[in-house]
Amino acid sequence: MTNNLNVSDLAQVFDDLFYEKWNTKLEASPSDPIYLPASDDCAYHRVMYYQDFFSSALHEISHWCIAGDERRMQVDFGYWYKPERSKVEEQELFECYETKVQGLEWVLSSAAGKDFYVSCDCFDQSLLDLSRFRKSITEEALSIANSECLSPRTIMLITALRDRFSVSKKQFDDYWCRVEISDVVPG
Repeated sequence: MTNNLNVSDLAQVFDDLFYEKWNTKLEASPSDPIYLPASDDCAYHRVMYYQDFFSSALHEISHWCIAGDERRMQVDFGYWYKPERSKVEEQELFECYETKVQGLEWVLSSAAGKDFYVSCDCFDQSLLDLSRFRKSITEEALSIANSECLSPRTIMLITALRDRFSVSKKQFDDYWCRVEISDVVPG
Protein backbone atom coordinates (compact mmCIF):
# COMPACT_ATOMS: atom_id res chain seq x y z
CA MET A 1 0.00 0.00 0.00
CA THR A 2 1.07 3.57 -0.53
CA ASN A 3 0.15 7.02 0.66
CA ASN A 4 1.49 9.04 -2.27
CA LEU A 5 -1.74 9.36 -4.23
CA ASN A 6 -3.06 12.49 -5.87
CA VAL A 7 -6.57 13.47 -4.82
CA SER A 8 -7.16 15.09 -8.23
CA ASP A 9 -6.89 11.59 -9.76
CA LEU A 10 -9.52 10.38 -7.31
CA ALA A 11 -11.78 13.33 -8.17
CA GLN A 12 -11.42 12.54 -11.86
CA VAL A 13 -12.42 8.91 -11.28
CA PHE A 14 -15.41 9.97 -9.18
CA ASP A 15 -16.57 12.67 -11.57
CA ASP A 16 -16.20 10.40 -14.61
CA LEU A 17 -18.37 7.79 -12.91
CA PHE A 18 -21.01 9.89 -11.20
CA TYR A 19 -21.38 13.34 -12.73
CA GLU A 20 -23.47 12.44 -15.76
CA LYS A 21 -25.79 9.86 -14.17
CA TRP A 22 -25.97 11.20 -10.57
CA ASN A 23 -25.17 14.88 -11.18
CA THR A 24 -22.51 14.69 -8.48
CA LYS A 25 -18.90 15.91 -8.30
CA LEU A 26 -16.09 15.51 -5.79
CA GLU A 27 -14.53 18.84 -4.76
CA ALA A 28 -12.12 20.23 -2.18
CA SER A 29 -13.57 22.34 0.60
CA PRO A 30 -11.63 25.26 2.06
CA SER A 31 -12.96 24.33 5.50
CA ASP A 32 -14.88 21.34 6.84
CA PRO A 33 -15.98 18.44 4.66
CA ILE A 34 -19.66 18.58 3.74
CA TYR A 35 -22.17 17.23 1.27
CA LEU A 36 -24.17 19.86 -0.58
CA PRO A 37 -27.10 18.84 -2.76
CA ALA A 38 -27.80 20.79 -5.95
CA SER A 39 -29.40 24.16 -5.32
CA ASP A 40 -29.96 27.56 -6.90
CA ASP A 41 -26.29 28.31 -6.14
CA CYS A 42 -24.90 25.18 -7.82
CA ALA A 43 -26.64 22.96 -10.38
CA TYR A 44 -24.92 19.74 -9.26
CA HIS A 45 -24.44 17.86 -5.97
CA ARG A 46 -21.06 18.24 -4.28
CA VAL A 47 -19.19 15.76 -2.10
CA MET A 48 -16.70 18.12 -0.47
CA TYR A 49 -13.60 16.81 1.27
CA TYR A 50 -11.15 18.63 3.51
CA GLN A 51 -8.49 20.54 1.54
CA ASP A 52 -6.29 18.18 -0.46
CA PHE A 53 -6.51 15.04 1.68
CA PHE A 54 -7.07 11.75 -0.14
CA SER A 55 -8.35 10.07 3.04
CA SER A 56 -10.89 12.82 3.64
CA ALA A 57 -12.15 12.44 0.08
CA LEU A 58 -12.54 8.66 0.47
CA HIS A 59 -14.34 9.15 3.78
CA GLU A 60 -16.82 11.62 2.27
CA ILE A 61 -17.31 9.38 -0.77
CA SER A 62 -18.13 6.54 1.63
CA HIS A 63 -20.88 8.65 3.21
CA TRP A 64 -22.24 9.34 -0.29
CA CYS A 65 -22.16 5.66 -1.31
CA ILE A 66 -24.08 4.65 1.82
CA ALA A 67 -26.67 7.45 1.67
CA GLY A 68 -29.94 6.63 -0.02
CA ASP A 69 -31.78 8.81 -2.54
CA GLU A 70 -33.65 10.80 0.11
CA ARG A 71 -30.56 11.50 2.20
CA ARG A 72 -28.64 12.65 -0.88
CA MET A 73 -31.17 15.49 -1.22
CA GLN A 74 -30.21 16.92 2.20
CA VAL A 75 -27.23 18.99 3.31
CA ASP A 76 -24.69 16.61 4.87
CA PHE A 77 -27.18 13.80 4.21
CA GLY A 78 -29.40 15.18 6.99
CA TYR A 79 -27.00 14.14 9.74
CA TRP A 80 -26.05 16.32 12.67
CA TYR A 81 -22.56 16.48 14.02
CA LYS A 82 -21.47 17.51 17.46
CA PRO A 83 -17.86 18.21 18.33
CA GLU A 84 -18.20 15.82 21.27
CA ARG A 85 -20.88 13.35 22.18
CA SER A 86 -21.57 13.76 25.87
CA LYS A 87 -24.03 10.90 26.25
CA VAL A 88 -23.11 7.25 25.91
CA GLU A 89 -26.17 6.63 23.71
CA GLU A 90 -25.13 9.40 21.28
CA GLN A 91 -21.62 8.02 21.14
CA GLU A 92 -22.83 4.47 20.46
CA LEU A 93 -25.17 5.63 17.68
CA PHE A 94 -22.40 7.67 16.04
CA GLU A 95 -19.92 4.81 16.46
CA CYS A 96 -22.35 2.39 14.76
CA TYR A 97 -22.76 4.69 11.77
CA GLU A 98 -19.05 5.50 11.55
CA THR A 99 -18.24 1.78 11.59
CA LYS A 100 -20.16 1.40 8.32
CA VAL A 101 -18.60 4.49 6.77
CA GLN A 102 -15.04 3.65 7.82
CA GLY A 103 -15.47 0.01 6.82
CA LEU A 104 -16.34 1.15 3.30
CA GLU A 105 -13.59 3.76 3.38
CA TRP A 106 -11.06 1.01 4.14
CA VAL A 107 -12.32 -1.07 1.20
CA LEU A 108 -12.10 1.95 -1.11
CA SER A 109 -8.63 2.74 0.25
CA SER A 110 -7.46 -0.78 -0.54
CA ALA A 111 -8.95 -0.53 -4.05
CA ALA A 112 -6.77 2.55 -4.55
CA GLY A 113 -3.73 0.86 -3.00
CA LYS A 114 -3.76 3.31 -0.08
CA ASP A 115 -3.16 2.68 3.60
CA PHE A 116 -6.20 3.16 5.84
CA TYR A 117 -6.20 4.66 9.32
CA VAL A 118 -9.14 4.80 11.71
CA SER A 119 -10.48 8.29 12.30
CA CYS A 120 -11.69 9.15 15.77
CA ASP A 121 -12.75 12.72 14.99
CA CYS A 122 -15.96 13.79 16.66
CA PHE A 123 -15.69 11.10 19.33
CA ASP A 124 -15.52 11.72 23.05
CA GLN A 125 -12.25 9.87 23.65
CA SER A 126 -13.23 9.10 27.26
CA LEU A 127 -16.24 7.10 25.97
CA LEU A 128 -14.56 5.41 23.01
CA ASP A 129 -13.32 1.83 23.24
CA LEU A 130 -10.81 2.17 20.41
CA SER A 131 -9.98 -1.53 20.32
CA ARG A 132 -13.64 -2.50 19.95
CA PHE A 133 -14.19 0.25 17.36
CA ARG A 134 -11.23 -0.97 15.25
CA LYS A 135 -12.49 -4.54 15.44
CA SER A 136 -15.97 -3.43 14.37
CA ILE A 137 -14.51 -1.55 11.40
CA THR A 138 -12.52 -4.65 10.43
CA GLU A 139 -15.64 -6.83 10.55
CA GLU A 140 -17.58 -4.29 8.48
CA ALA A 141 -14.79 -3.92 5.92
CA LEU A 142 -14.49 -7.70 5.53
CA SER A 143 -18.25 -7.96 5.07
CA ILE A 144 -18.14 -5.28 2.34
CA ALA A 145 -15.03 -6.66 0.62
CA ASN A 146 -16.57 -10.14 0.47
CA SER A 147 -20.10 -9.06 -0.40
CA GLU A 148 -21.80 -9.79 -3.68
CA CYS A 149 -24.69 -7.49 -2.78
CA LEU A 150 -23.06 -4.05 -2.94
CA SER A 151 -24.82 -1.11 -4.55
CA PRO A 152 -24.03 -0.55 -8.22
CA ARG A 153 -22.36 2.78 -7.33
CA THR A 154 -20.03 1.05 -4.87
CA ILE A 155 -19.13 -1.76 -7.27
CA MET A 156 -18.44 0.73 -10.07
CA LEU A 157 -16.25 2.81 -7.78
CA ILE A 158 -14.21 -0.11 -6.42
CA THR A 159 -13.56 -1.34 -9.96
CA ALA A 160 -12.66 2.13 -11.25
CA LEU A 161 -10.31 2.78 -8.32
CA ARG A 162 -8.55 -0.54 -8.85
CA ASP A 163 -8.16 0.24 -12.55
CA ARG A 164 -6.95 3.82 -12.04
CA PHE A 165 -4.50 3.02 -9.24
CA SER A 166 -3.29 -0.29 -10.75
CA VAL A 167 -4.60 -2.67 -8.11
CA SER A 168 -5.51 -5.96 -9.76
CA LYS A 169 -8.53 -7.99 -8.67
CA LYS A 170 -6.09 -10.63 -7.40
CA GLN A 171 -4.14 -8.06 -5.33
CA PHE A 172 -7.40 -6.70 -3.92
CA ASP A 173 -8.76 -10.17 -3.05
CA ASP A 174 -5.39 -11.32 -1.63
CA TYR A 175 -5.22 -8.24 0.58
CA TRP A 176 -8.65 -8.96 2.09
CA CYS A 177 -7.78 -12.63 2.49
CA ARG A 178 -4.70 -11.60 4.50
CA VAL A 179 -6.80 -9.24 6.62
CA GLU A 180 -9.24 -12.04 7.38
CA ILE A 181 -6.63 -14.70 8.08
CA SER A 182 -4.32 -12.57 10.20
CA ASP A 183 -7.10 -10.81 12.13
CA VAL A 184 -5.61 -7.45 11.10
CA VAL A 185 -7.11 -4.31 12.57
CA PRO A 186 -6.55 -0.88 11.00
CA GLY A 187 -4.11 1.66 12.46
